[in-house]
Amino acid sequence: MPGLEEDILLTDLLLVPKKYKHLKKVSTRWIEHRAKYNRDYDIKYYNPENMFNGFVVYCHELSVSDTAAICAGVDTYGGQYRLKETDDVTHFVTSQPQLHRDKHCRVIIPDYFDDCFRLERKCTESFYSNYEQEISKDFELDGHSVYFDCSAEESLKLDLKRNETYLQARRLDLFVGNLRWITDVVQRNQLLDTQRVLYYPSEIASDMKNLKISISNYTGQARLDIIEMIKSIGCTFTPTLSTENTHLITNSQKGEKYQKALQWNIHTVNHLWIEECKSQSRRLPESRGKYLVFNDCLQEMVNCTNIVLDIELESSLLNDSQRKIEFNEVEKENLLKKHKTFFAITGIRLQPEQLEVSLI
Repeated sequence: MPGLEEDILLTDLLLVPKKYKHLKKVSTRWIEHRAKYNRDYDIKYYNPENMFNGFVVYCHELSVSDTAAICAGVDTYGGQYRLKETDDVTHFVTSQPQLHRDKHCRVIIPDYFDDCFRLERKCTESFYSNYEQEISKDFELDGHSVYFDCSAEESLKLDLKRNETYLQARRLDLFVGNLRWITDVVQRNQLLDTQRVLYYPSEIASDMKNLKISISNYTGQARLDIIEMIKSIGCTFTPTLSTENTHLITNSQKGEKYQKALQWNIHTVNHLWIEECKSQSRRLPESRGKYLVFNDCLQEMVNCTNIVLDIELESSLLNDSQRKIEFNEVEKENLLKKHKTFFAITGIRLQPEQLEVSLI
């Protein structure tokens, strides 16, 4: 492509096969913006690992200090900003969104960025916008087969460092996910990142086995997902709160449970704490600032944390790969059929309704 002097990988996934590790990851928004606005964009603003990749922000009639704070934050987290309104602006920031419904971009209030900065992650835009949340596009899901074991409970007891099938699958550079992942892929007709905490085989955190956790103010699927995280990491979930509880997970500083938690000196945090504990398979300090932010937007941010892969283990697997151990397709299939304790994902053939699934 004109102006591009290096090979890139167009992807919105954070975890990619090792054979592409040497390529710079660039979000698909980059190619969309090039085509739509017929101009070049620096790929550094389209790294899928950055919170605001693909964002082009313009602040309309905000104070100088608010504008400076938003622009600085957007730049820090990988986005772009404009000092005047241009045709490629993706986010029009204003304190009066009701006056700008004719815009052909997302019209959003300044609080959105303030909450993103405090939580250190992207919030759901529909909470701060005059538009409905954008509908995800359909994706064609290329690949071959999906192998998994129907016994989901087994995956809760994995020791990934000692599970031969898991290690071999990683050496073979297969995507690794679980039954929840494939279920959501089919339901949403969208390729989802297997590295999300609810989509990756679980490990019990030994230092969290004695924790008793209750939930307040989260509802619907978000509540069910948090309960799943609590149980999968080895903690005990309790529907009610008592003095025996060690933690309360809530997105609000309101309600009887919250007041009782304060009275009984129970740790009170938002769901990001349990997600990040699960992502690292260990107990994290409850005092970190982003765990103590309570906001309704958190309801829509469940399962947005990625698994932190073991650096030492990954280094060892990479060294094994560099020895050029080769497996043919029959050896791969035999390997996957040998163990039934996790789900090795090698891809999906065509559309979800044509999904080829091999139960082992």
